[in-house]
Amino acid sequence: MEEMLEKPRETWRYISLRFRPYVQKATYYQFLKGAYFDTALEALSRWPTANLPTLSIVQDPLDPEIAREQHFAQPLVFFRLDPIHTLACSSYLDSLTGLRLRIPSRQVAPFLYKSPCAIPGLRILDLSTCNIRLADVETLVARFRQLKHVIVDGCNITGGDAQESEWVNVGKVCALATVKAAKEREKKLKTWLEIHATRTSPATDVIATVPEGDVPARRPRRGRRGLATATISLRDPPVTTTTLVIPGNIVVPKVRVVPSPPTLCSLNTTTSTMHKDKHDAIRAQFERGWEEGLGQLTAIRSRLYQSWRNGVRMMRISGDQGIEEGFEGLEDVKEEGAFYGRDGSENAWSAPVLCLAGGLPDSIQHVDGCGHATAGCVWPDAI
Repeated sequence: MEEMLEKPRETWRYISLRFRPYVQKATYYQFLKGAYFDTALEALSRWPTANLPTLSIVQDPLDPEIAREQHFAQPLVFFRLDPIHTLACSSYLDSLTGLRLRIPSRQVAPFLYKSPCAIPGLRILDLSTCNIRLADVETLVARFRQLKHVIVDGCNITGGDAQESEWVNVGKVCALATVKAAKEREKKLKTWLEIHATRTSPATDVIATVPEGDVPARRPRRGRRGLATATISLRDPPVTTTTLVIPGNIVVPKVRVVPSPPTLCSLNTTTSTMHKDKHDAIRAQFERGWEEGLGQLTAIRSRLYQSWRNGVRMMRISGDQGIEEGFEGLEDVKEEGAFYGRDGSENAWSAPVLCLAGGLPDSIQHVDGCGHATAGCVWPDAI
């Protein structure tokens, strides 16, 4: 496959990679030879910028019958997940709007959202069968500003057999995702402003740094030490961070980042119950949480509006976030419309559609406007 993908194909508009690696008898051939498909993703990441709207990378789930009969580890498709991050940050995916990435039980989400340069135009994301938590959904919605449909079928985002009331938290988390994004960007900007202020200031005060996270050495235990006691440790040294101490005579500009309005249109997942009445009750709780989250979002934007009127500089995240260094990816707020809430329109900031029907194509449990219908138009293969 790597050889097939070595040569860039600028005219391709759709790429679909599907894997079925499972075997009936135990074999270690793939492990011993290192026969994984990591290099296929690395090859794609080296392709130049092109117009590729959709990409699908799917590993079929293990057949339950095989899982019951066989008691050995099945072959892996991807040994490491770092190539996913490399591909997501490549210029080849700059035009990508739809990504379907299904690797059963693997934690793929961090490799998508840990870089602000990843897939800037993403609108629909399908991570079904992966190991996805609610915190991952929150960070994905916060990171990808144009993301409208999230599909996580077969992913237990509520962490167990959730009660209906737990979906209140899911709705609130989705509504406040842009607040998370604004706070993280504001924190990075503040750190950059502090460093920039100390470098450009003519002050001669000593700028000290205070290490954090130091772990005290263990106290030696009394008594004899056995001959098998290790005298060295193979553990990684403790991670330390550094906090910059700003002298009082250096002024750091105060800049705040205004949270963006929510853009999510649908959240699509699976529940253990298929009863329609239960689904309706869950959706009601989800919408309740969404409204509570919007209330908090509106209050935050109102407080920032008052600060703006008092002269505090306000910025908001713009289209291209880049590497998020300094003011890159930010723009000044110049009018009070940036702080308005739902603009008085009837459907503004309305709750996303919550579809709990999973990937069943003919299920009557699907709701109008769900992401499954949108995905069916993007990926017509119905897998």
